Amino acid sequence: MPAKALPALLVFILCFAGCREPQSEGTIRLRWVTDINPAREKQIQLFRKSHPHIDVFVDQASGGSTAKVLIQLAAHAGPDLIDIYSPENLAYFAQYDSLLDITDMCSEARIDLDMFWPQCQAWMKHNNRIYGIPTNAGTLVLFYNKDHFDEAGIEYPDETWDWEDYLSAARRLTKRNPDNQRIERYGCYPNEIRPLVWQAGGHFWDENLTTCTLNTPQGIRGLKLFYDTRILLKVAPSLGDEQSFSAGGWGGGVFGSPIPLFATGRVSMLDMGRWGIVTFRQYQKEQKEAGLPPLRFGVAPLPRDATRATWFLSRSTTINAETRYPRECFEFLKFLTTPEYNHLICQAGDGIPSVKSIAESDLFLRDPDYPQEDQNHVYLEDIPYGKVFRVPSDIKAAEYQKLYDITVLRLREGTLTPEEAAEDFTSQVNRAIARNRGQNEI
Repeated sequence: MPAKALPALLVFILCFAGCREPQSEGTIRLRWVTDINPAREKQIQLFRKSHPHIDVFVDQASGGSTAKVLIQLAAHAGPDLIDIYSPENLAYFAQYDSLLDITDMCSEARIDLDMFWPQCQAWMKHNNRIYGIPTNAGTLVLFYNKDHFDEAGIEYPDETWDWEDYLSAARRLTKRNPDNQRIERYGCYPNEIRPLVWQAGGHFWDENLTTCTLNTPQGIRGLKLFYDTRILLKVAPSLGDEQSFSAGGWGGGVFGSPIPLFATGRVSMLDMGRWGIVTFRQYQKEQKEAGLPPLRFGVAPLPRDATRATWFLSRSTTINAETRYPRECFEFLKFLTTPEYNHLICQAGDGIPSVKSIAESDLFLRDPDYPQEDQNHVYLEDIPYGKVFRVPSDIKAAEYQKLYDITVLRLREGTLTPEEAAEDFTSQVNRAIARNRGQNEI
């Protein structure tokens, strides 16, 4: 270790240790690294009711950052509970023995993996051992503004919609100021490239998950819809357009989620998971209080092209292998499987329950507190079409994500055409795979 590295690391450990809050007598405090979704506090409060001796708190400083967690784990000062957002991160943490193997504990607790949606196992298992319990699940669906559709005289989207229907509606929904022709409202916001590539019949990888194959006609077609709506057709905001009116906060930001753009009526259609309604409901409340008409939204499957496909996402909570409180941590993981927790997911809008039986219950399908949200069945009907996105083991997830983010950014700003983006991304990813594979074979 370099001479200057050790003092810096010691300072970090000492500072971090000094920041640990003292525990009340008889109370165990568990630090949880997760995102800062407003729904987390209600989930913790519910857990405390049945476990008053265990005080779980969200590590706001880490904010779900994988990089920060890795630094803390290397310093043996990691959190007790760690949320995992991708199968690659689960594999990465597990292969370095950073996570507690909970296979036997699940068996003792009679936790049957069949209780969860089958895709969730990608966030739970590595080398056939269990490391995490899913906290929620969901697919990307199409949210649409009912008032905008009514105003334009367009029928609401449904499972029959294809890309042509989508683009036709986006053109009619885009609204310009009659005086200066500036766009005041965009008809759509394609948020993710992955489902577009799959819908077009393309693939990111070959069958063996060893080579990037995005630069096929089908893959390029998926990128083209993402690009054309922003740069050529101007029915979706480009990066520059978005920066001019994007909002901040959770679910917002200049290069973040477009949730506020949809919630405030600046975008008419948005592909997003059900977790978006946590913020939609906040906007509806504020709009009512301000005397404004609240957002009226509907839900439909993503439009299809060559095939129907969407992106399945989940999140799991895992346990630091070095925690001083493995049993107490597992109590929290067991809590994630309970009807009480999953009922809260139903009611709070934080995705859909990972426990199938709760997701298929009347509480989820017809929440009496939100009678206007009467299309919850769409989320469930979409799950069979949900694909789990994987990254080959021969490229680090962070390295891949950086290349992906740069490609998306350049498509959004129009500095790369779809053809150029597909070729550039494919070649860079395959070079990285070859380089890493060569290093691994030495």
